Amino acid sequence: MKLILILAAALPALSGPVSAQQPWELASTVEQAVARALADAMVHSRYGQPTWAGFGVHGGRDIYWHLVGPTSDSPGPVIRRTGWLAVGGKTGSVAVCGDATEIRAVTISVGDLWLDDDAAMMAAIAARAMTTDLVTSVEFPAVQEGDDRNGYYGNLLRERTAYRQWRISRPDHAPAVLTARRACTPPGTRSATQCSMTWTLYRRPNYSRDTQLPAEDCPIGGRSREVSLD
Repeated sequence: MKLILILAAALPALSGPVSAQQPWELASTVEQAVARALADAMVHSRYGQPTWAGFGVHGGRDIYWHLVGPTSDSPGPVIRRTGWLAVGGKTGSVAVCGDATEIRAVTISVGDLWLDDDAAMMAAIAARAMTTDLVTSVEFPAVQEGDDRNGYYGNLLRERTAYRQWRISRPDHAPAVLTARRACTPPGTRSATQCSMTWTLYRRPNYSRDTQLPAEDCPIGGRSREVSLD
C-alpha cells in the first residue's frame, strides 16, 4: 500500500507540466482565445504551410469559420477566408488572407474595451510560448482644442498606443511579425462610435509596412480604416 501511495504521488511530477488550455477546450478569456489563434497561425518548422482546408482546424474551439470556403473577393491573387471568435458571450472577427498556395496573414479584431489591460494580452501571448521583441511603437497624434476627435473616445485612444509591431518567435516554429492596432469609427457616423483592437500575424519574418505584399493586406470587413499615424 505504501508503495502504491508513493507511485501515485510521483506520477504528476513525472508527467511534467500540463497545458492549462488544450486545443479542444474553450478559452476562459478573450486574451487567451486571441493568443491561441495567433500561436496556431505560426508556421511549424516540421509541418510547414497548412493547406487552406487544413487551416480550418486551427485556432481551437473559440474560432468558428463561415461555411463559405476561401474566396477571392478582390482583384489579383488574394484569397480570403473569414470567421469569428466567441468567448463568454463576446465576439470578434477573424480573417485569413493569402494566395492560392500560401496563407500569408491572420487578422483578429475585437472590441477595444474588452482588452482594457495590455499586460493581460501580453501575458496570454507569453503563456503560449511566444516571445515578442518590440520593433515599432507609435502613439496617436495629439488633438488640438476644438478638433472633432477631442471627445471621450478620442481621449480614450490617446491614453494607449496606436500601433505596435513585434518580431515574434515560438519554439519549433518559423519566426513571424505581429502587429497591434487600435482604431475607432470616425465621429459623426450614423452608428454609435465603436472602437476595436486588431491583431495581425504576418507569417513572413521580414514583413514590413513598406514591403507589404498584396496577399498580406488582410483587413476585417466592415471595420474602420486605420487611423492616420502621420
